[in-house]
Amino acid sequence: MRTLSKVLLAVALAFGASAIAATPAAAEDVTPMALLCDNLGETWYSMTNVSKPKELTHGERYYNGSGSNVTTSFVAKHHSTITASISVTAGVKGEAGTIFAKLEASASVTVAGEYASTSGTDVGITATLPHGKYLIAYRGYLTVSANWGKYYCTTSGTMQTKGEGSVKSWNEVPETGVQRCDLSAPSGSMAYVAKARLCDGTW
Repeated sequence: MRTLSKVLLAVALAFGASAIAATPAAAEDVTPMALLCDNLGETWYSMTNVSKPKELTHGERYYNGSGSNVTTSFVAKHHSTITASISVTAGVKGEAGTIFAKLEASASVTVAGEYASTSGTDVGITATLPHGKYLIAYRGYLTVSANWGKYYCTTSGTMQTKGEGSVKSWNEVPETGVQRCDLSAPSGSMAYVAKARLCDGTW
């Protein structure tokens, strides 16, 4: 997509077509001008509002009241499933493969394709838990979401919106581990998310 098309699309997404409307004769007479483009006959996709939050799918809190340290397999129980999906808010659904490829490029991370889901199987993690301490066994994934748009430049240089909506997916490499509630976890890590959610509460 050429520079002019990118600029005009950015304006449209940020402010809406009315932001570049002609000055109306009266307030009730506002008529948006058509958005112009110079990549005649071409179709393109755009991704906006890309976010990459970490999301827990498995987790369980344990307490050791045995009187001694315990080394065992702590089970991170399955609680939620992430499914890669596309929603449509305007027009028609775009090509799924193209949308997910664009999402990958925009987020700089590999993601699962449409309808793929995370595992629903419980996960065992071997660790040592000292007496009198709490531990969280967890698993989660980096998720990726964005708003997508599919656009077409007519031969007369007018931009048309073919479809818009949202998309969500997840990186297929899980983050699995344990986190003691009395110890700090790196900010932004899956351990941090697990501790914040489960050390002082329940699923």
